[in-house]
Amino acid sequence: MPRQHLTLIVFALCLNLGEASAAESTGASCVQALSVSAPALEAAAQQAFRDRQYAGAYGRFARLADAGNAQAAEMALFMLLNGPGLFASDWTATEKQQSCWNALLVGRARLRVAMQSGAAGD
Repeated sequence: MPRQHLTLIVFALCLNLGEASAAESTGASCVQALSVSAPALEAAAQQAFRDRQYAGAYGRFARLADAGNAQAAEMALFMLLNGPGLFASDWTATEKQQSCWNALLVGRARLRVAMQSGAAGD
């Protein structure tokens, strides 16, 4: 098995353990099931953002982030932090949501680093 594949497998296992500990630190699981299709909700969130319907976009990105979508978590956190200045809105998210969304971003960043270091090593 190529070293890059082994590195990615080990790293994926570590990510799963890291996400579990992040979920435990918030007191409950971070991932909530969606009642609608994730791709459809993602498309609706992106369209709402393009149409400058920011409140609707934020709500959809937040639901996707709560379901474990790291890209949506990044958008939701960006919109949350920049709501008043960029979007003329002041949205809210619980501390648990913010912690879970941040854990998703950290996990995605770690995966990027592992993939880059694995690609450079082979």
